[in-house]
Amino acid sequence: MGNHEGVAATFDAMERRGEEYVHPRAQEAEARKVQEMGEVPYMRAAGREAMEWIRERPGQFGKLTAGRVAHWWLGPLYQPWLAALVTLLTVLALVGVAVAFPSMSIPARWAVSIPLLLFPVVHYLLAYMPRCREPVDWIFFLLAAAAVWHFMGPRPESPVIPKPSREAQGI
Repeated sequence: MGNHEGVAATFDAMERRGEEYVHPRAQEAEARKVQEMGEVPYMRAAGREAMEWIRERPGQFGKLTAGRVAHWWLGPLYQPWLAALVTLLTVLALVGVAVAFPSMSIPARWAVSIPLLLFPVVHYLLAYMPRCREPVDWIFFLLAAAAVWHFMGPRPESPVIPKPSREAQGI
């Protein structure tokens, strides 16, 4: 889907150019191939075609990958207002890492880090769609909230309300 002739870093860019990406959902000829070959052989053949394309065009593949990485972490750069929001969320989340990690246990750090480091990798290889990040956005929101909470500053202690005496309670 993301490594063939005419591909762009984003699905939206390909759609704006009127190009279809190579996928059984988008092209009837590809859907017929899946019917004829079966899904597993089709996917193996598609993988071989993509790898051959990557080997023949390492510079183009590197440029596409860099664009996908930028879009994944900064949002849809072709929609500046949305990219600004996603970039703000990403930056706040990075600040949240700095302020939250010192107080987290090592397993908790791994639980937060592993999805953020590994989940995007497959998306660096495929054309970008804004919804690609949704499964891990909750982690970004939690980390961003930690950053915001940190910068809100120390809060005054809540007043301790004395427990009523036994006499006041009528005991």
